[in-house]
Amino acid sequence: MITAEHLPIDIVIEILCRLPIKSLTVLKCVSKSWNKLISHVCIPRVSADVCILNLYTGFLRRFRHSWYLSDKKPEVNYVGSIPKDKGKGEVYHEIDCCNGLSLYKCHQPDYASRYVVANVATNQCFRIPEPLEHVKSNYAALIFDPVQSKDYKVVLPHSYLDHPRLDIFSSENGKWVRHFVPGDWVKYLFVVESDAPYYRGFKWAKKAVHLDRMLYMLTEKKYCVQFDLKSATVSAQVIELPSPGCETGTGLIENSRGVLYYLNYDEEFRLLMWQFDYHSTSGKFWEVKHCICINDLLDNNQAIWHTLHVHVRDRQPCRLFEPYGVHPLSDIIFLGLQGKVYTYHLGSHKCELVWKPERILSWRRDFIYAFSYSYVNVKDFHKADHDLLSLTTTTENVK
Repeated sequence: MITAEHLPIDIVIEILCRLPIKSLTVLKCVSKSWNKLISHVCIPRVSADVCILNLYTGFLRRFRHSWYLSDKKPEVNYVGSIPKDKGKGEVYHEIDCCNGLSLYKCHQPDYASRYVVANVATNQCFRIPEPLEHVKSNYAALIFDPVQSKDYKVVLPHSYLDHPRLDIFSSENGKWVRHFVPGDWVKYLFVVESDAPYYRGFKWAKKAVHLDRMLYMLTEKKYCVQFDLKSATVSAQVIELPSPGCETGTGLIENSRGVLYYLNYDEEFRLLMWQFDYHSTSGKFWEVKHCICINDLLDNNQAIWHTLHVHVRDRQPCRLFEPYGVHPLSDIIFLGLQGKVYTYHLGSHKCELVWKPERILSWRRDFIYAFSYSYVNVKDFHKADHDLLSLTTTTENVK
């Protein structure tokens, strides 16, 4: 009789990846080696088969729509939902997501908790304890890397120019900790808009990026602020972005397969994609990896050219496609054009229409987060509030 111990590891992985997620979860209890193999190899591989596009819109940074990039639907244990648009202000809005986890915020001050972290794939939901200090805006960052740890963090910046600080919640200990982070980084992230008090304070463009226990934020002034979260003392560094010579648009930073990228146009309206090398010894942190000429893109994809408005065809070279995101596991970038989302394959140079959202996209504020569901059970820092359905029921009672 042939057992798993006598089979090559590649065959074992192939067999396990063909099983349903629920069966994989049960098999993690067989042994420590199987637990490690399934958690770090099989489940991430199965999760990568499904890519979901989440669209976040405007200054409010709220989730609006989602779209499955492939025909394969994820296997989830989702039995409830975070309530939306119910009652007067009694609403949880999704404001960020990271590697399968979603961060929600409630705007009613008398709620027991203002932030909720949920994993719809494993049907887990955690109410975060009250933060040390409330902020009006939705600018908060969720950090989660299931390969490194089952713990997650919520980063909440505070807009004090004289005492810049970050409040960080960690599920490892279930507490908020205040970190004073000295340096001139604060002046790059601080935004003042006199006619809109809600938008004052710390702001970053598009979305924050978590990579190797570092948090990267793209500023409105075209700088990148890096927060080192590896040690108990948080430090910050301002990284100068490449200067392509194009004055419009902040561009986009994104994490794909463990590499940080920056996308923006140059003075000739070519879309450039830079790769970041933090350990560079030459002093040049950014290296151009891809250069996309828009005219060549249209020549290779005539079907898109015929869909353009007449006045757009007659224009001189311009910022035609807007970069909205990068696929986390493939050589694909997501481009926006005339309210539609396209995939551009960096290898084949093929551009395809994949999504037409219900609302018109704003290239200045909107962004797309491409991610796969995480089937890793997040470590619970308390015993209660682990079911999404209970949150729905509680909210209904408050109504």
